[in-house]
Amino acid sequence: WTPYIYTASVPPEPGYPLTLPIQRGREAGVYLSFIVDHYPNFPAYTVFLHASDHHWHNDDSQGAFTPATLANLRLDTVEREGYVNLRCNQNPGCPVSINPLSPTQTDIETGDPRSFFADMYQEVLNVSTRDQVPEHLGAACCSQFAVSRERILARPWEDYVRMREWALRGSDYEDGRMNSYGVGWVFESLWHVIFGKEAVFCPEEGKCRCDIYGMC
Repeated sequence: WTPYIYTASVPPEPGYPLTLPIQRGREAGVYLSFIVDHYPNFPAYTVFLHASDHHWHNDDSQGAFTPATLANLRLDTVEREGYVNLRCNQNPGCPVSINPLSPTQTDIETGDPRSFFADMYQEVLNVSTRDQVPEHLGAACCSQFAVSRERILARPWEDYVRMREWALRGSDYEDGRMNSYGVGWVFESLWHVIFGKEAVFCPEEGKCRCDIYGMC
């Protein structure tokens, strides 16, 4: 693997030449910047990861270690599926984490991003009507995944430019209802959709570990 290490810190950490135009969106800004900057010259497979080599975002089956995750990743599965979430643990995120078309009254009253998620879905995915917004969204957390070159290229460069523009600037609403963390959460909820999977994407944990890590 060839690492591309971005800094998303504010201010940017010294010693890391890869950074963002605006430090906003957490890993979403980083991932989209990598795609925008390198389109269409991607390797056969790209793995998008957080910086730490050990944390709970990794799958339990790999001892939560990033090196084990990478060493055991079955690239034939990435090739076949196009997109795989590196976390098989379904909690949190599955079976459903967001109901874009029917937020709760509490979400509405508190201004939770779930209360206007349908609007953000339309902005991020560039869909014009509400009937293109899914009733339910669900996927295992936590914004770590592998994607084939073909699946990234299934979307034009302009799509990723638009998404990054929303993450870095468009999501900065005048009323302050979305912070950088919230932007990262929006994309965490949408990566599987962006890369061609169904709105509720929750593979059974045992099959997931067999397919992705060979633990059958």
